[in-house]
Amino acid sequence: MTEYSGFEYLLIDAANNYGLDKELFESRIQWATYELAHLESLMNDADEPIPFIKAVMAIRDAQKGIASGHLAELDACASGLQIMAVMTGCETTAYNCGLIDPNWRADAYTVMTDNMVLPSGASVKSLGVSRNDVKEAG
Repeated sequence: MTEYSGFEYLLIDAANNYGLDKELFESRIQWATYELAHLESLMNDADEPIPFIKAVMAIRDAQKGIASGHLAELDACASGLQIMAVMTGCETTAYNCGLIDPNWRADAYTVMTDNMVLPSGASVKSLGVSRNDVKEAG
């Protein structure tokens, strides 16, 4: 298991709130490091502008050696499905919820959306059902 520094978790948090929360941690760290000099200018493009700028402020404090007390938010990958996978021993579900392969950013809702087919043979995606629609239904 990879261990990250507190500063790296701040970079991950900023990237998450910018909209890169489906990427691997390493990709998020790389993006935030690349954008480090001008993160503030990206606030209006962020998916979650207020949490994004809070993370950026904590990054700036950390660069100055100031402890901010900022809590980096990390989201589980379908935590309810993760619990069910463990309880039932279902390896397919465990894989699609990120419990097996740490080198792949699992997203069970995308997998479900991409694979759901109606009795008529039409995919739900072709009918305009989005990943968010599937997640909300769960």
